Amino acid sequence: MRARNFGRIFNITSVYGVRGTPDRVGYVTTKAALLGLTRTVALENLEYDVTCHSICPGSVLTPGTEQRITQMMLDENIDRSSAEGRFLEGKQPNGQFVRPESVAALLVFLCGPAARDMTGSFMPVEAGWLAS
Repeated sequence: MRARNFGRIFNITSVYGVRGTPDRVGYVTTKAALLGLTRTVALENLEYDVTCHSICPGSVLTPGTEQRITQMMLDENIDRSSAEGRFLEGKQPNGQFVRPESVAALLVFLCGPAARDMTGSFMPVEAGWLAS
């Protein structure tokens, strides 16, 4: 990237990189560490057209999330809608999962010319979770 004087680096972290939660010390610690890595890489590349950002999504319906919802349905004998609501409770105020398309659109923006002067930031895509 330095040799070509162009590059875009993205660390996909999580809302938990900027917000703690009980019983997830390992997860929160690794996500917070990625924020520090992002800032350092950004500063180390200021003389190049190489940027680095942390993308911090909220709850996205991933295979791991799907497993947890399915297990909740079985354990609590509830329907899918109820399990999703309970999973998202206290997280995303709109009660919906973050769409992968929203995360992808941010990445496309950060690759474009409008974001040339942005680096070292954390970019939440979390439907208001951090605002609540």
